[in-house]
Order: sequence, then C-alpha cells, then structure tokens
Amino acid sequence: MYSKPRIGITFGGYSSGLGITQAGGEAVHIGYGTSLAELSKLAQSIDGLLLSGGADVNPARYGERVNGASGLNTQRDAIEFALLELVLPRQIPIFGICRGHQLLNVALGGTLIQDIPSQFGRELSHYGSHAVMVESGSLFHNITRLRTVRTNSIHHQAVKKVGAGLRVIGTTEDGIVEISQSLDPETWWALTCQFHPELMLETAWCRKLSSAFVSAAKTSRIIAA
Repeated sequence: MYSKPRIGITFGGYSSGLGITQAGGEAVHIGYGTSLAELSKLAQSIDGLLLSGGADVNPARYGERVNGASGLNTQRDAIEFALLELVLPRQIPIFGICRGHQLLNVALGGTLIQDIPSQFGRELSHYGSHAVMVESGSLFHNITRLRTVRTNSIHHQAVKKVGAGLRVIGTTEDGIVEISQSLDPETWWALTCQFHPELMLETAWCRKLSSAFVSAAKTSRIIAA
C-alpha cells in the first residue's frame, strides 16, 4: 500500500504536480507514449485523477464537425478518453482543470461551445481575469467558503450541454459555465473548473481545492481497501 494518495495527472506540468504534492499527494504523471496496457495498470493503482489544461477536445467526440475548435490533438484525446473509460467505473475522485473541465463533460455525454466569441457572444472577455459566481452549498463553496471568486481565464470554449452525472455550480455574469461538480459528491467526488487554480497556489482558496481533492482521494482509497 502506498503511503500517500496517488494522483494521476494527465499531460500536466510542474504547477499541476506542485499543488498535489503540497497537499500531501503523490503526483503520477501520464503523457504521450502511455500504452493501453500501462493505462489499465495506472487506472487500478491511482486514487484520484487530475485532468489538466491544454488544447481543444476534438468536436467529433461530441458528434460535431469542427466549427471554431483549434489545436486538436487526437493522440492526447485517445489517451485521456481511454483512461476515463477505465477509471469512471471505479468512481475515484476527479479534478478537471480548463480542458479537463471540458473533457470530463464530453466523456459523460455533454457538448461544448466551440468558440465563445463567434457562437455565444463577446459581452465578457474570457482571456484575463473575471469573477465567477458560485452556488451556495455546492462542493466548491463548501471547500472555499466563497460565493464569488476572481479567476484567471484563458479559454475560448465552454460547456454547452452538461454531461450526465454533473451539474453546474459556477458561472460568469454572461452565463458561461465555469465550475461543475458531480451530482452527489458523497458517492462520487468530482469537481471541474474552467480556470487554472494550479497557477494561483499563492491564493488560499486555490490551495484549499488541491487539499480537498487529495483528501477525497485518500478517503476513496480507504473505502476501496
């Protein structure tokens, strides 16, 4: 038995791993060249999964043609969707960041706005900093004790149709989905955000998110044992 909760991190850099290790977890990086056999082993050995940021998910994954999506990476898509197919039945805690927020939504049958400015509107810029309003009593609110947070926004896509098993708990003033969670975190802990808390670890509420995730992974491991 590993002494620390093992957190799989897909295609994450130093910052993604730092938040996990600071919170008492072991960062297990998963990237290119990972075979299906290796993914199968990893899926059984990790206690939580962090889906990191990156380029757009291929719209074919949610039944659409390219209409604003860019920077597609079919190899990364294949690895992450295969890994999710393996870990979702285990119901281990999942923390999705930016692309990871969108990826989990698509994996659960949801869809995306492929380009906010051209398909939704330009009322609010999603490049820079903006406020996100958080639902009272939600998982995010219970962790941070905040109803409004100022985030670092770096995206041109967003959740459109919400995936099965998820619900929206945070939006911007223009209605863009910024935070989602699982329907029942007591049964399955899942939290996803469109912004990058791993790049704001100097901020207390961002550190609380990492700590809560690692704690949930530790609890999940104990229950599974």
